[in-house]
Amino acid sequence: MIAKRRKILPAFLLALVMVLSTACSSSEKTQPSDGSSSVAEDDGESSSVEQIPDGEITIAETVLYEAEGVTITATGYEESWSGPQIKIVVENDTKQNLLVTVQSLSVNGYMMPTASLYAQVAAGKKTNDAISLLSSELEQAGIDTIANLQFYLKIADSDSYDTLISSDLITLDTSAAGYQQPVDDSGEVLYEENGIRIISRGLQQSPIWDGTFVFLMENNSGEPITVSAENVSVNGFMEDVSLWSELRDGTRLIDGMYLLDLSDLKLESIEDVENIELNFRIIHSDTWEEIVTTDVISLSFE
Repeated sequence: MIAKRRKILPAFLLALVMVLSTACSSSEKTQPSDGSSSVAEDDGESSSVEQIPDGEITIAETVLYEAEGVTITATGYEESWSGPQIKIVVENDTKQNLLVTVQSLSVNGYMMPTASLYAQVAAGKKTNDAISLLSSELEQAGIDTIANLQFYLKIADSDSYDTLISSDLITLDTSAAGYQQPVDDSGEVLYEENGIRIISRGLQQSPIWDGTFVFLMENNSGEPITVSAENVSVNGFMEDVSLWSELRDGTRLIDGMYLLDLSDLKLESIEDVENIELNFRIIHSDTWEEIVTTDVISLSFE
């Protein structure tokens, strides 16, 4: 049994994140550039994939986790107003009330930060629930065909929120498991060391934040990492930002650094941004030990 420090996000906060993320737009100001289903845990093995006609994505009934009186089964795939859902059933044959959440989920190798599951089930009972994905997050990563998902399941006491079980990494294939996800790594490389790469995708307008500085991040370091931004300035003035990007080893993530108070700098929009300076701080996601803090990175915008 591997204990992992994972945060339990209340249902109302998950709902808020989903609404905010769905509202994000994609108008862009770019900076100059350099030019059957199957399930497996850690061992990478998978069973035969069920072939479905007409390209329809399906997931065959698959046991995701079964131990210590808890059985979690994927029962199917369906689309909802906000995005795809993986339907699941949780069976609780223990004497404790349980809460099951999903942690560190990726689709086709791209992290999905707002993927959610919050399944509460009383002792001796079952519940139907779903792992929910956001269409906007899939679109931002360029994913139109879901071939596989990877994630951890966390099982906690729903009364105390104490973690009881953290699963090994689970791989769930869909009927499109043979599909190869295209990778667009265009943009200016800002950092590339230790198996970690951060690429600038430029500034984007946003109906929620004052603006968003978008990055493609890749982690092939062999460890889970978290990337944050420090000492951020816009046009020479210090700026409040939000960036906290978590990547498992072997994954990519398209994420944004949200600019929060451009009006304080007397800037009407991101069109008035001339330059940004910052440091990236990269830490080990489990131990919180620092891997690196970069030198100052300076970017200019026309």
